[in-house]
Amino acid sequence: MAGDRRQGGVRPLLVLGIALQSACYQYVPATLETVPDGAHVRALITPEAERRLLVTFGVQQGSTLSGQLDGRVGDQLSLMVPSVPIGSGPGSRPLYQRVMMPAADVLRVDLRRLDRFRTGVLVTGAAAVVVGVAWEAFGGGFFSEQPPGDGPAESVRFPAWGISISIPWP
Repeated sequence: MAGDRRQGGVRPLLVLGIALQSACYQYVPATLETVPDGAHVRALITPEAERRLLVTFGVQQGSTLSGQLDGRVGDQLSLMVPSVPIGSGPGSRPLYQRVMMPAADVLRVDLRRLDRFRTGVLVTGAAAVVVGVAWEAFGGGFFSEQPPGDGPAESVRFPAWGISISIPWP
C-alpha cells in the first residue's frame, strides 16, 4: 500500500519535470546579422515564403519557422528545420531538412537562449525530488506507516530542517 502511494507521488513530479524542461529556454529578439551560424532560431516569415516552403520543400510550420541557422550564402539563409518524425516512440527524433530562403523573407528572428533562473528552479526541484526518493529508499519515510514516536534508546538523533533523522548507534 505504501509503495503504491510513493509511486503515485513520483510520477506527477516526473511528468512536471519533463514539461518544465522547455521552460529552461527563452527566445530573445535578434537581428540576422548578429545571429551566429549553428544557433537555434525562431523566424517569422512572410506568407509568400510560407507558401514557397510548402510547395518547394513540403515544410509546413506556419508563419513561424523554428530550426537551426546553418549558414548564409549571399542574401540566402540556410536553415535546418524539423521535417518528419523518424518514429513514434518516446526517444524518436525528427528528420531535419535544409531549406534555403532569401533573408528578405524573414520579418523577425528570435534567438533561443538559456534562462538561468528557470533552469535553476528546475534543477533545484529535481534535486528535491531525488533527495525525497533517496529519503524514502533509505527508510526515512514521508509515507511510512510507522507511527511517529521516539526511536530506540541506542539511536542518535540529528535535527535537519525540522526533521529528525534517526541513525542507529551500535
